[in-house]
Amino acid sequence: MKTTRMLLCALLVALPAIALAQRPGETNPPPSSTTTPKEPSGETAKLSQVDTQAIAHQHAVNQLEIKLGKMAQKNGTAKVKTYGQQLTSDHMKADRDMTTFAKKHGLTTIPADQAMTDQDKKQQADNESKLRAMKGADFDKEFLNMMVTDHEREVTKAEADIGIVDNKDLANHLRDNVKPMLQRHADDARKLQQEGATTSMKEH
Repeated sequence: MKTTRMLLCALLVALPAIALAQRPGETNPPPSSTTTPKEPSGETAKLSQVDTQAIAHQHAVNQLEIKLGKMAQKNGTAKVKTYGQQLTSDHMKADRDMTTFAKKHGLTTIPADQAMTDQDKKQQADNESKLRAMKGADFDKEFLNMMVTDHEREVTKAEADIGIVDNKDLANHLRDNVKPMLQRHADDARKLQQEGATTSMKEH
């Protein structure tokens, strides 16, 4: 009798453990979590077609301005040579930054075919050819006219891209870095134009 009572007690003690034991073939359910999956940030989000086109355009602009800046250092007068040096330096840094941004977002090669229209390419080639044949004051005048016109156009283009690109980091970069640089180059070129006009008036 005592033995039976002891067996019953042992069974009662073991029942909760048996009930909690995992049955063969069952898997533990995943722990519940209130954390929702994070959306990709602007830093890692995939670039859209619009983003890629904006990056390609800026890359082409940087390459052009580097080339023209070097030409100014060779063919311009002293002040324009200095401006050309700054132009080259700024756009080289801008291009490094944009290329790094593109690679970070999976765009290892920036597509040249999305950079500009055929008309823009022809205009660019014509401008380069025209400047290459000039030196001194004649070069300064034509070059600075181009710098004001081209950079003001690019400021407008950057403003438009800021409003349509999908990647927020790209929009911020265009707004905080690219646009101010372009505007500064336009303003500096206009200032040099005014200084040249003042000098001409004094000479007469």
